Amino acid sequence: FQEVIAKHLGRDIKPAVPGPANAPTFEVPIFEGGDWRDYIAPALSFSHVPTFDEVEPAAKYALYSTDVTAEDRTLVFTDVRDRAYCFLDGEPIGTIHRTQRQRSITLPARAGKLTMLVEDLGRVNYNIHIGEPKGLIGPCRSETRTLTEWTVSPVDLNSMATDSAKSDKLEGPVAGPLLATGRFDAPEGRNLFLSTENFANGIVWFNGQLIGRYWSAGPTATLYIPGPLVKAHDNTVQVWEFETILDPRFTFVSEPALGHTEA
Repeated sequence: FQEVIAKHLGRDIKPAVPGPANAPTFEVPIFEGGDWRDYIAPALSFSHVPTFDEVEPAAKYALYSTDVTAEDRTLVFTDVRDRAYCFLDGEPIGTIHRTQRQRSITLPARAGKLTMLVEDLGRVNYNIHIGEPKGLIGPCRSETRTLTEWTVSPVDLNSMATDSAKSDKLEGPVAGPLLATGRFDAPEGRNLFLSTENFANGIVWFNGQLIGRYWSAGPTATLYIPGPLVKAHDNTVQVWEFETILDPRFTFVSEPALGHTEA
């Protein structure tokens, strides 16, 4: 095709630039990380359900906590922005997703400490949602009362990025939330593509740099790791998984998996 064009132009055309080489492919075992709760800031007390905008330092993830009774049975918020993982005395009882228009959670018929790990999925930049606050939006009502006593603890993501692995290799599947880490050598300066198909929902750091979020809902199934971050030795990939690690290994693939594209 270049020869045809060159004939009409009356001059030679430089050879086409070759496409990028496939990225290295390999697998890395996953080891247990530290306790993610070690990276929670001191709790702030409120006499209402606070938003993220009322919390200092500004939060992208925060742990809300309150006491519930056997008579409460269900909690209803004005809104949840944007996702909340709910636990009663440390046991998971459900998840509230804004994308599914959910704003309530059903409670077991017992008293206990309710904690909710709340995630901000990003600000909306159009229409009436511009400038809306994030986090739990109150008031919060149960079947019997309005819940007014809350504590909020922002998660320190910067410190979490320095977490070190333990010696225990994970055997899957493994329930979250949990921190997990892998270390490996690689061709220095080469782009890498981390497959997220073994994971459900979380965030990834590479050599201390936050690479991005992943979600099994897709459409993408890889995270791009730029070559300048890749060292010849002692690279570290770390994940904060909120739901489940299906198969505890980091799999690096040859090219990005971006989901369905139009023909």
